[in-house]
Amino acid sequence: MWARKIVFVGLALVVVGSVADARSARMVGAVASVTPNSLDVMTKSEGMQSVRLDNRTEYMKWITHKPWQESQQANFGSLSVGRCVEVDRRSADTNDAKRVWVSTEPIGSLYDPCRSFRR
Repeated sequence: MWARKIVFVGLALVVVGSVADARSARMVGAVASVTPNSLDVMTKSEGMQSVRLDNRTEYMKWITHKPWQESQQANFGSLSVGRCVEVDRRSADTNDAKRVWVSTEPIGSLYDPCRSFRR
């Protein structure tokens, strides 16, 4: 009896997690184009996504391996076509970028977060 309850609860958590992920306010992909007011990102699952950039948008380095103590500060100038980014939107319902994590890894390198779907 307990085993059935545990399995049921586990399956319920998986379903809830997948539904929450579908409405996520985050996206990961490669920069397709960038202007002072917008960023187009090519994602693996949703294709081309566009977000608005404004003066409240924060830019951070996406550090994927050592040295961890490297400064995480980045700026709009860190964005370039092909660079892998993770965009945190202000909410799942808007296209306004709250924070943009910019990968510092060379495009296609071993540590490039977008490497798996560039092939």
